[in-house]
Amino acid sequence: MSNFFLKKLSPKRLFHRLILIFLIPLIVTQISTIYFFYERHWEKIINRFTNIAANKIIFIINELDKNRIDNAKKIAANLNLIIYDENIVDQKNNRIGIFERKIKEIIKNRVEKTDEVIFFEEEVLFKYYINNKIFIISFTKKYLLSQTPIIIF
Repeated sequence: MSNFFLKKLSPKRLFHRLILIFLIPLIVTQISTIYFFYERHWEKIINRFTNIAANKIIFIINELDKNRIDNAKKIAANLNLIIYDENIVDQKNNRIGIFERKIKEIIKNRVEKTDEVIFFEEEVLFKYYINNKIFIISFTKKYLLSQTPIIIF
């Protein structure tokens, strides 16, 4: 019974067999290669930009540890960052994707004092408690997260 069903489904002409045997595996291979290439590429880009951001945060935190708040704010301004010295965060964004999780993981591994990483539409906030005081460092989301991978997925 199943043999008859397979015979009925299999292609009868040479052109159709060529498509089935040659073109379909070729197309599947191309699609999977493209997918894995871009997946790796985006991961490398996110790793690099997040490591650069972690270095900037560490630099600023070292200044805050030494109670040089004004100096840390000047450095942050030169690096196009904003330091808030009060708690400005009321709500959290609970929708965290793959790339946001990767950013959070890298920052928490690289910067020891990271209390919280909060993602908003236009910015990413990194919350720290230094000398019993809250400091929030703000990065633009475009700096850490390219919009290209988000469009495709």
